Amino acid sequence: MSLPYFSMEAQGIMDNLKSRSKQKLKETLNVSDKLFMETIEMMEEWTVERTSRSGAAVFSYSGDVYAGLESALWNKEDMDYANNHLFILSAVYGILRCKDYISPYRLEMASKFDIDGKKSLYAFWKERVSQWLADLSDQNHERSLVNLASLEYSKVVDRRIVHSPWIDVFFKELSKGKLKVVAYHSKIARGKMAAWIIKNRIESADDLINFNEDGYVIDINSSSKDELVFIR
Repeated sequence: MSLPYFSMEAQGIMDNLKSRSKQKLKETLNVSDKLFMETIEMMEEWTVERTSRSGAAVFSYSGDVYAGLESALWNKEDMDYANNHLFILSAVYGILRCKDYISPYRLEMASKFDIDGKKSLYAFWKERVSQWLADLSDQNHERSLVNLASLEYSKVVDRRIVHSPWIDVFFKELSKGKLKVVAYHSKIARGKMAAWIIKNRIESADDLINFNEDGYVIDINSSSKDELVFIR
């Protein structure tokens, strides 16, 4: 496993959290009493160093997107490919490669948070994460960035400085005669598309239209080179 690129910034964020009173911290995290106590325990044991509690980033998150990703089923070649192609946005670590080791934490990008003269985590991370992706895109001139993140996280990226073509992906389904995004199903589908790209070693944006997991098919009429819409 590798050290996250923004480890020093992650340390600063956790130090900031640990310095807050319990009341202010609970307001920042906006969680139930039970989750708050669990979060306190995580914070007490959190460290930027690699420990027995550390895990590779791609295995460390739960939730619907990661359920669709099914990274536990990857072989070594899948993991190596993913480490160079799949990047995870994080409120604490900014951006992560799959093999970066992280300590457990609980913090959302939209949390009310002021740090280093910035009024939000978006403001704190925007320049850092965007420049990281810009440097990556400069090294891979013709590669596209496929956005499978939620709006909450993807808006931390300033697309104006990232020179790679940016492709947004939406998953919709027909309900009562209308197409709409169903949050739970969309999250699962975003994870499945990421896994499909990894398993099939997709290298061309043109091949993305062939995704057909869970009954989704490309809606050519609603799609463009910058936005792909899949329906079922």
